[in-house]
This record gives sequence, C-alpha cells and structure tokens, in this order.
Amino acid sequence: MHEDYDPTLDEWVALLSISTRFGMEKIRQRAIYQIDDEEFEVDPIEKILLANSYDIEGWHAPAYAALCQRAKPLEVWEAEKLGLITAVKLAQVREEIRESALASGVKLDIRRCENCNSHVSYNDNSCDRCGDSLTPLVEDSHARLTRTLGVVNEVFWPKPNEPEVIGGAEGARTKGMRVVRKRGNKTKK
Repeated sequence: MHEDYDPTLDEWVALLSISTRFGMEKIRQRAIYQIDDEEFEVDPIEKILLANSYDIEGWHAPAYAALCQRAKPLEVWEAEKLGLITAVKLAQVREEIRESALASGVKLDIRRCENCNSHVSYNDNSCDRCGDSLTPLVEDSHARLTRTLGVVNEVFWPKPNEPEVIGGAEGARTKGMRVVRKRGNKTKK
C-alpha cells in the first residue's frame, strides 16, 4: 500500500517530532533510523540540533567529530546555533587534535588543492572549488576517526576525576574550583 511513497528528510523530521511528542516509540525509532540513513546527508549542525531537540542518543559524538575533522572551523552562525559552551568545546577538540598531530608528526586534516590552492577537508576526494581529484592521504581514516572520537569524549563527557565545565548565560566556571566574582569595587569569594 505505501511501498511507492518515499518520505523526504523534512517529512521524517516531522514524523520524529510528532512521534516524540505523542510517545509513539516504534515510529520514533523508524524516523531516527531513516534520518540517520546514508540516503540523507544531514549536516552535522542539524544533526546536533535534532539530537538536542528530540533527545537522540548516539548522534552527538559522531556529529561533533565530523565538525572537528572538517577543514574549516565553525562559522559564526553555526556557533550561534550550537551555543557558546558547545562551540568552545568543539574549538578545544580541534585544537587538541592538531596539537596531538603536530607532536606525533601526523599530517593534519587541512590540506590544499594542488590545482587551485583552496582548503579541502581530510575526507574529500575532490575539490569543491575546481572539481579536481585529490590524492588520498596515507593515514587510515578509521584510526583518525577513532582518535577524534576519543578527544570528543574526553572534552564533552569528562570522567568524574577530570574538571567539568559548567555554567550558563552568566558565565562558565569549573566545577570543584573556587569561583571569584567581582561586583563593583569589591571582590566576593
């Protein structure tokens, strides 16, 4: 009966919203599965926003890793959508990956097209600007992803003995450390 109907990504997201709101778990799981399918190339920013809105476990870490592996840093509009704390943590992950790569002599994920000299991502097979094919990098992409996910997990979900950044609009602070706030000319401890 419905085999000829192929819902669009927007329709699956609408089904996800409705099924979450009304507690229809089977439909919700099907919508999550379909949205995560390779047929739809969901932008990592959108995937994070969907995971936040609909409490989808397992989508954050891969989306964070994808953002950290791409050649370009976050755009301002992306940081605004994700929020200050998430944007700062993503920058921290990117920095840790680059420091680690430099220390170990591994080539960084940012490379340039040999034809037009534009920045291209590690995983790209061709240049977005000129369309030239790129020479594959030697480093194993699975090992690279594993390393990136490890750093993502350390930064976003620290172990109990590591300091955890907390806070909201008033400002972030580190849990377990003394916070000093200035008010007027007096300092409160």
